[in-house]
Amino acid sequence: MPAAARSRRQPTDDWQQLRLLVTSSEQAAYELVRPIVLFGQLPRERAHETGVSERTLPRKVARFAAAGMRSLFEPDDLPAADQRSLPLGIRKAIVELKAEYPPLSLREIAAICRERFARSVSHHAGRSSDGGPHDI
Repeated sequence: MPAAARSRRQPTDDWQQLRLLVTSSEQAAYELVRPIVLFGQLPRERAHETGVSERTLPRKVARFAAAGMRSLFEPDDLPAADQRSLPLGIRKAIVELKAEYPPLSLREIAAICRERFARSVSHHAGRSSDGGPHDI
């Protein structure tokens, strides 16, 4: 039987101890807002326990409520926006083309978009293997 990768420790809510145990800034940010989000602790109380500004905690909690775990990461750490999505103007043009000329194939629509917008557009329809939309 394989040995445990981590040593067991007693659970604690003491911020000074938690700071020593966390391994990333994201985990520290979560532990900072966790008592407020999960147990309804007042931000003022948590600010006294942690030494963090009283004004900072409500902002962090609001961001966490709006964006979830994603709010814990720095913007540079977040995955880049999906580059496959098309600008609204091109998407509208594709819909209008298909409505106006239903027999057009996806390859023909892609060729029209390439000429009209000077931008290459994929002719593949449906969804990609990761669940995201293709260009057309």
